[in-house]
Amino acid sequence: LVVSDAYNEFADASLTEIAALSGKLDRSWVIATLLDPAVTRHRRRLCWTFLSQCGKASDANLFHEVCRKSKDDPTFEVGMDAAISCFITLGGEQALARVERDYLANPEADYLDSFAAINAIRVQGTDLKIISRERLAQSLRHVLSRPSLADLVIPDLARWEDWGAMDTIVQLFGRLTEEHRLVKQATVLYLKRCPLPAAAKALERFRTSDPDAVRSAESSMLFYPGLATVPVPPPTDESGASDQEAVGIPRITELPSSGAGKVDSK
Repeated sequence: LVVSDAYNEFADASLTEIAALSGKLDRSWVIATLLDPAVTRHRRRLCWTFLSQCGKASDANLFHEVCRKSKDDPTFEVGMDAAISCFITLGGEQALARVERDYLANPEADYLDSFAAINAIRVQGTDLKIISRERLAQSLRHVLSRPSLADLVIPDLARWEDWGAMDTIVQLFGRLTEEHRLVKQATVLYLKRCPLPAAAKALERFRTSDPDAVRSAESSMLFYPGLATVPVPPPTDESGASDQEAVGIPRITELPSSGAGKVDSK
C-alpha cells in the first residue's frame, strides 16, 4: 500500500513538480531500478522521468542498453515513450537525430516504436521545451513520408503553427487513398487553421477534387470545435491493452486481492 500510494503521488504530480525534486533524487537507485527486470513497465516509465531530471549526459546511453535488454528478453518492457523522451532530454540534438533516423524517417520502424517517438516529441514540445518547437516540428515532418502515420503528427504541426510543412502536406493529400481517410481529415483541418493564402487555395481545390473528404473533416469540427486535429487512439495489442501510453504517469487503480506485494495496474 505504501509503495502504490507513493507511486500515485508522482502519477498526480506535474513534470514541473517532479523537476523541483531533481536535487533529491538518487541517481544510482534510479538507474538500478531501470535495469531491474522485475520492475513493472509503469515503474520503469516513472524512473525514466526521474532520470531525465537527475541524470548525466552520459546516461543517455542507458536507452540503448535497455532496448538491448528488451530484445533479449521479450518480457522486459522498456516504457518506450518515456525512454525516448529521457533520451532526448539527456542526449540533446544528437539523440533527437538518432530518434529521427530510427523511428520517424525509417519506413521499416515498428509502428509502436514510432508511435512512442511521436508521443515523446509531443511531450518535449508541449511540456519540457528543452529543444525548440521549431526543431521538434522538423522531426515530426519526417513522418509525413509515411502516410499510415501522418495523421498522428499533422495535428501537432497545426498546433505548433508549423506552416512551413504546408506544401508537403498538400502534396501528401494528392497521393492518399480511401484507406487514409484520417490523414485526409487531418490535412483539411490543418489547412483550415493555416493563415497562408496558399492554404485557402489548396482547400478550395480539394473541395472540387475530393468533396467527401472536406465535408467529413468539416463535420468533425462540430464535435471537436477549434481543434485542428482528430482523435487518435493509442495502438493496442491483441489483448486490447495499450502498449504505449502517454508519457504522463498512469495511476495505480487496483490493489491485489492476495498479499503478493505486487500491484495490478491499468
